[in-house]
Amino acid sequence: MEFLDSLILGSSTPRYADEALFPSKTYKKPICNRKHCNTTCTSKVLAEFEFWAYFLSEKEPNRKEVRKKIHTINRDLRFSVWTKCIGSREKCIELKPVGLPDPSGGSSDKLQENEHGKMEDRDLVKFILDLCRDVEGNSQEDMFNIIKNLERDFPMISDFRLLALFIMHFLELPYTSPRAVYRFVYSLMESHNFCSVFSMAEESKTDGGTSGDEKNSTRPAFWKSFVCDYPLVFDQMVDLLLCYEGADIASVPAFLQRQTGGSNLEEWVKFISIRSNLEKLGDVFDSKRLEKPVEVNKREETYFDFLVVQNEAIKAQEMMKIEASERLNSLQEERNELYVQKVNLMKACSSLESDLKEYREGYVKKVEEMLHDVEDKCERYEQENIKLKAKLEEK
Repeated sequence: MEFLDSLILGSSTPRYADEALFPSKTYKKPICNRKHCNTTCTSKVLAEFEFWAYFLSEKEPNRKEVRKKIHTINRDLRFSVWTKCIGSREKCIELKPVGLPDPSGGSSDKLQENEHGKMEDRDLVKFILDLCRDVEGNSQEDMFNIIKNLERDFPMISDFRLLALFIMHFLELPYTSPRAVYRFVYSLMESHNFCSVFSMAEESKTDGGTSGDEKNSTRPAFWKSFVCDYPLVFDQMVDLLLCYEGADIASVPAFLQRQTGGSNLEEWVKFISIRSNLEKLGDVFDSKRLEKPVEVNKREETYFDFLVVQNEAIKAQEMMKIEASERLNSLQEERNELYVQKVNLMKACSSLESDLKEYREGYVKKVEEMLHDVEDKCERYEQENIKLKAKLEEK
C-alpha cells in the first residue's frame, strides 16, 4: 500500500489523513490498536511511561500534572500512585499484629459492647471469614489486624463492616500489602476525613436537613454499593480525590444529594458512574479543603544538627550578654541621675536649714522683744491703775 501511495500521489502523500482517495476505491486508515510499531504511538507510550516513572521516583509529586494524566494510569500502578500522592510511604507507623480470636469460642472470647455500640470481635471475625471465603490467600488475619489498628488510632470509627469492605477492596488491588494498605488508609483518615465514612457522629454533623433514619441508612448503603458494585468508578473517584490536597471525602454524598435532588441510592450511584459527572467532583474537592495539620519531620539527629543547635545556643548567649550589658548601662545611668537628684536635694535641705535659722534669729527675736515691751506696758498700766484707785479712795 505504501508503494501505491508513493507511485500514485508522489512523495507528498498525506500520511496523517484519515482517508485518502484512490482512482478505484476509498482507502481508510486503520485505527491504532497499539499492536503495531509506529513513531507516533511509540512516542506517546514512552511519554506516558516516562511521566509515571518520574512520578513514582523520589521526585516531588505535582498534583496538577497528575490530574491531567490520571486517565492514562495503569491499573497495576494505581495503588503505587495513590501511596505516592498521599505520602503514606514516608509514614513512620507500623502495623502491629493483633491476631484472630476464635470465632467458635465462648463468651470469654468476646469483648462487650462499649458506650458507642462497637461491634464485638467475634461478630467482626465471622463477617471477615464470610467475606474472604471465596478469596484466594490468607487475608483474613491481615484484615482483622488492619481494622483493630485503625480502631486504636481512630476511636470514632463505628461501622467496622463497611471498613472491612474498603480494606478488602484495597487488598485486592495489584501490588499491595497489608502494611501498605494500613498506612494508606491511615493517611486517608488523617488528611481526607476518611473517618466520616465510618463514623455516625460525623454523618450527623454533615447532614443538616435529612432525617436520622435516612442519613443512617443511605450513606453507608451508598458507600457499600459504590465500593462493591462499582469498584472501577470508586477507584476513579479516589484518583480524583488524591489529586487535591486536603480534599474532604465527606463532601461526596452532599454533592450527590444536591445534584440528584434527593436521597435515592440508585440515582446517586447512576449519577456518579458517568465520567463527566465524576469530574465535577474536582471543583467540590478544590473548594472544600480541610485544614492541613502541622507536619513534624521526624529523623535521627546528626552531628550537623548538634552544630546547628550549638551555634543557635551561642547566638542566644551573645544576645543575652548584649541585653544584660544594655540593662547594666541603663541602670548605671539611672544611678547617676539619682545621685545628682540626691545632691540637689541635700543642697535644698541645707538652704532650707539656713533659711530657718535666719527666720528664727530675725522674726522670733523681734516677737520676743515685742512681748517683753507689752509685758512692761502692762506692768506700768497696772501701777498707774493702782495709783488712780488710791487717789479715788482718798477723796
